[in-house]
Amino acid sequence: MTYQVIFQPSGNRGKIEAEQSLLDAARTLSVELESVCGGAGVCGKCKVKIMEGYFTRYDVFSTQDHLTLPTSEEIELLEEEERKEGFRLACLSRIQGDLVIYIPPEVERAKQLILEEGREREFNLRPSVEGVYQELPAPTLQDNRGDAERLKEPLAEERGLNLFIDYAVLQELPGVLRAENFHVLTDVWQEKEIVRVMPAQKTRPRRYGLAVDIGTTTVAAYLCDLDSGETRAQASNVNAQVAYGEDIISRITFCGQKAGNRKTMQRLIVDTVNELAQKVTA
Repeated sequence: MTYQVIFQPSGNRGKIEAEQSLLDAARTLSVELESVCGGAGVCGKCKVKIMEGYFTRYDVFSTQDHLTLPTSEEIELLEEEERKEGFRLACLSRIQGDLVIYIPPEVERAKQLILEEGREREFNLRPSVEGVYQELPAPTLQDNRGDAERLKEPLAEERGLNLFIDYAVLQELPGVLRAENFHVLTDVWQEKEIVRVMPAQKTRPRRYGLAVDIGTTTVAAYLCDLDSGETRAQASNVNAQVAYGEDIISRITFCGQKAGNRKTMQRLIVDTVNELAQKVTA
């Protein structure tokens, strides 16, 4: 008896004989998995994730029940949280039904080439966050405005800006203003909101923005200097949503299958962006 086995994100698929290991299936379908021990079940490097549910694109119902039960070696090599999330060791798991399998980027030997760099070009720098130097009058008996109004009113009069103030900024505002004798640098986001108030130092901290390119198969992030426009760091990764389909239509179909699937897709892309943000800011 044979079963349909699909590996993501590569999309390699085929009919595999029952009781074959996932590692053997990967080799049969030209999917290169990291397996330092050669399938002996001792290195724990061939971790793959079993996807749960019905996949319309392939007409396949995939579940962990379509594999043999975890062995004692597998239980020892995998964390409890990993087992709950559907991770198995490919060399120790034998096929007993149709499967859709997601291979994390760190497990796939043949890494995908992800484009991070582009052409440099001249442009007019207009960052989303602008720093405005302010020398504000200190409160008196005659001028008893609140700190928020004291900060916003000059920007409204001089620039015509009707600004909100971030709640975290409001909490820190009284202390910052008085510590700096009401001479501060105010960061304004998109001429809509005050997102930071800090001491008006001669050498102030650099301001950075994160540009993210979310593609169907890959996600790239660029840490940009908002003062010079230069790219300071970049990183990229496979879009984890590919586990639920190689194309947008498949993912839309998955989202419509049951409540909660949209949240699943959202979590995958948010986790990917957060991971890239950590990499570039490091």
